[in-house]
Amino acid sequence: ILKLSTMMRYVVTESSHRWVPLQDEINYLKDYIAFQQLRLDKRIQLHFSVEGNAHDQQIAPLLLIPFIENAFKYGVNPEEDSAIDIQLQVFDNYLKLLVKNNIVTMSNEYTAESGFGISNTQTRLASLYPNQHSLTLDDDGKTFHVQLLIQFT
Repeated sequence: ILKLSTMMRYVVTESSHRWVPLQDEINYLKDYIAFQQLRLDKRIQLHFSVEGNAHDQQIAPLLLIPFIENAFKYGVNPEEDSAIDIQLQVFDNYLKLLVKNNIVTMSNEYTAESGFGISNTQTRLASLYPNQHSLTLDDDGKTFHVQLLIQFT
């Protein structure tokens, strides 16, 4: 309940800001992932790592979460091998997010795809980081890969 409360507070208070400390965004991601782990079967392979120093950087709020939400939404089925790998690397002048998840069979309740999360994020990236980002989405039929590079302003 405390993690959920912290997450909701972050969404309500920080989403209206143009920039937030990168460390706050990372803390939000950590809470989200911890919250998801509560509902996951222990057989689901989950790896999350953060490398580098995020303390002096700023980022647009809630920019990274759609890629991670999608990994949990479309990459987890307790009846299949499910694996999610999330790597966040912070360098002096840029950030690199790598998300990889198995593509699993979805039950009917989750198959309605809106597609708005990623397309809205692509629009935000183009607006907030023009010529300062690179987004690669790759689906090989078994695994979905996201690579996002953002150059800090």
